[in-house]
Amino acid sequence: MVKISLRFGAGEVTGNIPDKYVTTIVQPGPALNLPITEQVSLVTRALHNPVGTKRLIEMGRGKTTAAIVVSDGTRLVPTSVLLPPVLEELKAAGINNDGITIVVGVGNHRPVTEEEKTAIVGADIYKSYRCKHSREGPYVRVGVTSRGTPVEISRFVAEADLKILTGNIEMHRLAGFSGGPKGCVGISSPRALEHNHRLSRLGSNAPGSLEGNIVQADLSEYARIAGIDCILNVVTDHRGNVEAAVAGDVIEAHQKGIPLAEKKYRIPVEEPVDLVIVSAGGVPKDSALYQAVKALQNAMDVLRPGGQVILVAACPEGFGDPCFREWMLTGKGIRDIVGRGEKEFRLGGHKAVALAQLLMKGEVYLVSLMGSKEVEAAGMRPCVSLQDAIDNAVAKFEYGRIIVLPFGGVTFPYIMRQTAASVQLGRGELGHGT
Repeated sequence: MVKISLRFGAGEVTGNIPDKYVTTIVQPGPALNLPITEQVSLVTRALHNPVGTKRLIEMGRGKTTAAIVVSDGTRLVPTSVLLPPVLEELKAAGINNDGITIVVGVGNHRPVTEEEKTAIVGADIYKSYRCKHSREGPYVRVGVTSRGTPVEISRFVAEADLKILTGNIEMHRLAGFSGGPKGCVGISSPRALEHNHRLSRLGSNAPGSLEGNIVQADLSEYARIAGIDCILNVVTDHRGNVEAAVAGDVIEAHQKGIPLAEKKYRIPVEEPVDLVIVSAGGVPKDSALYQAVKALQNAMDVLRPGGQVILVAACPEGFGDPCFREWMLTGKGIRDIVGRGEKEFRLGGHKAVALAQLLMKGEVYLVSLMGSKEVEAAGMRPCVSLQDAIDNAVAKFEYGRIIVLPFGGVTFPYIMRQTAASVQLGRGELGHGT
């Protein structure tokens, strides 16, 4: 037996795979396991050597207010490591604590609580600075992109003299890569997000691909209009520890960090397999099905047609989005959901289309905390344990290949024998999302 242990929420679940199956564990490149002091040093060096801009200390001189945008709890970003060096730069520039606002960019996600703000930024910083989330105040319209996206950003950012985006760089199915201009998603109005995301229907989009990516191009223009002064982006391991950092111009610095992220997260696989067992990676990647679908998408990229996937994701918040839930539970089947997506585009609904498209490729077993009726209504098979799911899946094929993705939310496997064109996985699908 091959024993596997996968993250599930804050804990783990275990299961055994019979030896007669060829089982391969696929995960991101080896973690550097740097101590916190070295992680802080990487961030500090990036800030001292910005790409395409002056140092923050220089940009901040003569200014009285600054907004620092940070990620919410669904992202593998060690914000409490990133913030102190940024705050030191602003202090040296002469900007007082009461002139600095830390804005948790939640985008279309639910608002964060005060307790969650504290956990994100750290208790000492939370006590010393004004901490808001992007949906607490009104949005301010500052322009419109050439593709018609209204540039509407949080008032806390719009009114600041200095605008800083922080975040991580990962491969992303809609924008090609997260980080850089995509950091604006967290501070933008629902109307702006929906218009930008809708552009995915007009061109190609795939994880790790920027060529012809209209969404990314629109976001780049959006960031310029929004007046973003600089970014601080990191590449982390699958546990959220910093391994590389870039700072500076929202586009130039981001482009410097992209190869580091791609090398970390894109993993070659020899051939499609019969079964993929994938964990979203536990907290924060499996807080809701809305986030966990990303791991399922990655799993499907190396599944043979008609194969099976076991998705391990706690999903204590259920679907995680009311529109996503409504589309999944009221649709008359997965083809009906896909058809609805072809007629209209709605945030949340786009995630339902993504899931429906995946369910057309293979059978999905879900190991989660969600109710069995909701799981079944969403087109998946609920399982009480990982072992229950494994037993049900392997009963359908006597011999074959199995891949295990312990950190499926950040692992982007691809078939080595594919042509360069076919590696651009997911092109043309309607259901990619934030």
